[in-house]
Order: sequence, then structure tokens, then C-alpha cells
Amino acid sequence: MVRRKGDGSTLDLFTDWEPPKVAVRFEDDARVRADNVAERISRMVAEVLRDADMSRGDIAGAMGDFMGKPVSKAMLDAYAGQARGDHNISLARAIALVAVTKDARVIGSELEPLGLAVVPKRDLHGLRHLAWSERSRKAQAMADAEYQLWKGLA
Repeated sequence: MVRRKGDGSTLDLFTDWEPPKVAVRFEDDARVRADNVAERISRMVAEVLRDADMSRGDIAGAMGDFMGKPVSKAMLDAYAGQARGDHNISLARAIALVAVTKDARVIGSELEPLGLAVVPKRDLHGLRHLAWSERSRKAQAMADAEYQLWKGLA
């Protein structure tokens, strides 16, 4: 019997595909592991700054523009330094950092242990669609059960 050659252009859903990541968070927890929340946030700020396509000075300037008050590079350095445990980024400045870098991992990673998630707005309607579809499926099952009782089939 002749064995057919595999189709190399067809995606194998069980080996070649990974579902998209919907929640915004740090995927590698080792990069941001720390002894306490303040140190972990400092490490996350450092990672966001490191991964950004802008210099810290440019990020600080843009954050200042966003907030309407100055933010210096030295402040960002302090927020990103674990040694400065008394100098943590405020929520307002964290929001400005997200707005400037378009990187919400700091917020998403801290909310996850609380049972919450940050998702991109483009995915929100898809999640709502799934919730409504599930609710619709349950309502249809209840309607079908009532129909069975009504017709004396149950």
C-alpha cells in the first residue's frame, strides 16, 4: 500500500495552533517575581520601560503631557527601581504610563490574582457575544424542557 504524503500547508489544530491571548498580563511571571506587591510593581514598571519603543526621557515627557503635570526621567527610574521601596508609582501615573506605552501589563497582572482581567476593547464584544450565546443556549434548553412537559413527553 502506498502511503500518502502529509499536507504541509494545512494547519493542524492540535499541534500548530495556539489560542490567542486575550487577557493583558505578563506571560513570564519569573520576569516580575518579587517578595511583595510594591517590589513586583517596580519590576513590572521596569519591564514595561525596557520593552517600550521610546526612551525613558520621552516616556516621562509624554506622561507629563498626558497628566498635565511634569514627570521626570528620574521619577521613572525611581518607580522602576526595587531599591526605592518608598517611591512607588501612583495609579494616576500608572494610567499615564499605559496611555503612553500602550502596555497595560502592570495593571492586568496585578488584577489577575483578584479574579479580574484586563482585556483589549476589541475583544470585549466577542466576550459579550459568548456570554449572550451561553445564556441563549440555556434559555433554549429550558424552553425545550417546558415544551416536553407541556406535550407530556417527559
